[in-house]
Amino acid sequence: MSKIKYRSALALLIISLIVLLAFSIVVKAEGDLITLLHEKLISLGVPVEEIIITQRLPLQIEIILQSDDDIHMSEEVIRYKQLTFHEALLAHRFGLKVAATTVVIQNSKGDVLDWEQIYVNDKSPSRQPSFEGPILDQGKVEEIFMRKLQLGDMKLKKLNIQKGAGTNQESRTITIELVAPNLEVANYSIPNFMGSLHYTIRKANQEGARLSICRVLITDGSGKILLDYIYDVEIGRQSWKMSDGLTNDWFPHPDEKKDATPAATSTPWTPSPPFNSPLPTPRP
Repeated sequence: MSKIKYRSALALLIISLIVLLAFSIVVKAEGDLITLLHEKLISLGVPVEEIIITQRLPLQIEIILQSDDDIHMSEEVIRYKQLTFHEALLAHRFGLKVAATTVVIQNSKGDVLDWEQIYVNDKSPSRQPSFEGPILDQGKVEEIFMRKLQLGDMKLKKLNIQKGAGTNQESRTITIELVAPNLEVANYSIPNFMGSLHYTIRKANQEGARLSICRVLITDGSGKILLDYIYDVEIGRQSWKMSDGLTNDWFPHPDEKKDATPAATSTPWTPSPPFNSPLPTPRP
């Protein structure tokens, strides 16, 4: 073998070894970050069975959650699913940049009760800069909501703002509980309320509220849950569970002629505000 061929072969071998070493380092780093994500979810009480890397370039992961009900998706499991997406899609903040996250809910028999996948890119809401600037006083945040929300004929039972959203203690979670005397009042009031809610969240965050997650719970006069709704502002995802007969005019639906009401669903969407507001509804 000539010296030129020998040197070429040696150079190729060295390059291959460097690439292999770099890949090994990346794999180990991803494994460590996956472990960190797993620990974060466990700390929130999420029943994580396993986190699987399904693809490396670009990185895609599958997170399997265990349901405590073998047949139905409980409100608690729906909340866990939301928390899982929240933590996974914001994991790039500690170095784990996933291109797609799949959350699988399975029962004790291993049957799949629910499956959802979200793809993300650099333009996704979760990849945008976190809240910046001065933090608005909590009392002033509450004042904005009391002034801007359109409740219709529903009554405000509770408005609570607390520090933290998932494992991020720099943001805030707002919980709004409403009471509608009956289904008819709820159906009349909810469309305008939901439009004003998104406008108010956007307005409050522009002033420094740092609201990351909003949960709305609407019950009737007897305490029956009509709507349990979660809006994750930072990742642009909304999920809800609603009772039979509740209006679906507050979210887009493919066939308005159908009366079927989803028991539990989630989707990124942008409702058109049913009132004239100086600010557009935030796009997920």
